[in-house]
Amino acid sequence: MAAVSEAGWATEVYGTGWSAKQLFCHIAADSSIAGMLIALAKMPAGARAPAPEIEVDDWNARQVANRQDKPIEELLEELRRNVERDIQLVRSEPDETFALHFRAPWGEEGLVSDLIMKTISGHFLSHLADLRAAAG
Repeated sequence: MAAVSEAGWATEVYGTGWSAKQLFCHIAADSSIAGMLIALAKMPAGARAPAPEIEVDDWNARQVANRQDKPIEELLEELRRNVERDIQLVRSEPDETFALHFRAPWGEEGLVSDLIMKTISGHFLSHLADLRAAAG
């Protein structure tokens, strides 16, 4: 990421107006997804029930807007910090946590373990591939 040129970061991705840098902001913002899902899944069902599902596009736009003026190095550090924290959390959680059936804020349901893996393998890896292609 540190070697990507300014022109590479400005490259539009997805035809939606997001630049490669904004896509990276999105990746950094959501890089603590395992921790978030674990925390939400462990909440008592009654504490989660009244919360409405999030509007994903609005959520993503706010997260990107909060980061798009930050330097790449700061975004990289956020991503590293979040991933390291999530790795430690996953290692320390009992197996029972990952076997909980849970409905994510974006409406998808399944075991906590499956939701985490699906998000990492589907969402993040596809975004990283798109970022590599756009940013060169």
